[in-house]
Amino acid sequence: MRIGVIGLQHFHAHEIIEGLNVLPGVELVAIAEPDDDIWHEQGIVYELPRYVDYLEMLDSEELRAVVLVNARQQRAQVAAECLHRGISVLADKPLCMHLSDITKLRQATRRADAALFLYLTERYNPSVHTLLSLVEQGVLGKVASFTSFRPHKLLKDSRPSWFWNRGTNGGILVDLAIHDIDIFRKITNAKIQEIWAIQANVSTKEHPDFEDIGHMMLKAANGVVGMFRADWLTPAGEDIHGDCRYFVIGDKGWAEVHTSGGVADNLAGSVRIVTNTSGPIYVPLMVPKTTIFEDFVAAVQGAKPAISADDILRASELVLLGRQSADWGVPVQGGNDHD
Repeated sequence: MRIGVIGLQHFHAHEIIEGLNVLPGVELVAIAEPDDDIWHEQGIVYELPRYVDYLEMLDSEELRAVVLVNARQQRAQVAAECLHRGISVLADKPLCMHLSDITKLRQATRRADAALFLYLTERYNPSVHTLLSLVEQGVLGKVASFTSFRPHKLLKDSRPSWFWNRGTNGGILVDLAIHDIDIFRKITNAKIQEIWAIQANVSTKEHPDFEDIGHMMLKAANGVVGMFRADWLTPAGEDIHGDCRYFVIGDKGWAEVHTSGGVADNLAGSVRIVTNTSGPIYVPLMVPKTTIFEDFVAAVQGAKPAISADDILRASELVLLGRQSADWGVPVQGGNDHD
C-alpha cells in the first residue's frame, strides 16, 4: 500500500509515520511540504521525494492513502480532494475548522473506495477501551453523567506562530475536546440535543486571539449529560504533558479513568470502579485488538473501522458548535445525526 504524507505541521505526523512504517505491506513513498524550514528540519530525514505542491504529488504518485498533517485551515479542502480521487485519508485533528467543512467532507465520503480516518487515539487507549467495555457490559448500570478533563502543558516558547491565532489553530475546544466528545458519543449512543460552552484566555494576554481554557456541556436525547474541560494550564512541574481523566457515573456504580496515569511510574493509565456490590477496585486494563494504524490500513482495504466517517464528522461538528456557543454566549442546538 503506497502512502504519501501531506504536511509536517505538527509532531503527530511523525507519530503516524512511525506507526504506519512498521506495518507489513505499507510503503511510505513521498512527502508534500511547502515550507522549506520545516522540510529541512523534519522532512529530509526520511530520505523520500519531496513535493512543494501536494497536487503534484497526487498526480505523480500512485497513492492508495495519505497522512494529512498540513495547515489546519486547509485540511478539510485537501482531505476532500483526496477522497474525491479515491485516496483514503488519515488526518490529524482538527479535521474541520468551519461548519461548512462538514458538508463538504460528508459529500466526499460518499465514495465507497476511500476511507476517512481521524487521529482520535483515545478509543485505542487501553484504559479508555476498558471503560467502554465496562459500560457495554452494564457494570455501571445506566449512565447518567460523563465528565472529562483534558489538561495540557502550554510550552509557550516552542509553539509556532500559527498556534496563537484562531483562524489557523481552531480554538481550544476544536483542538482538544474532540477526543472526549467522540468517547461521550460512543458511551451514550444518543443524539445530542443542546450544547453550552465558554472559553477564556487567562495566561496569554499577549495573544488576544487565543484561548487557554474551555468548558463545554452536552445534553443527549436519552438524558445523559456530558461535561468537558480542556486547558493549556498544566503547571511546568507536572511530569505528564496531558494527565487526562474521565469520570463516568451510572445508577449502579461509577468509574474514574486516567488515560495517561496520575504519576510518572504509571503511564499506562488506570480504571478505578466502585459499584453497589463491590468496593473500590482497579480493573485490569484490556488491550484493544488493533492499533489505530492497523485499523486505518484495514479500512483502506475495505474493512469496517472502529471509528466511522460519520463518527468523525459528528465529533468535528459538535466541537465547532461548542465554539459557536462560546463565541455567541448562548446555548446552541446539537445539529443532526446521520446514521
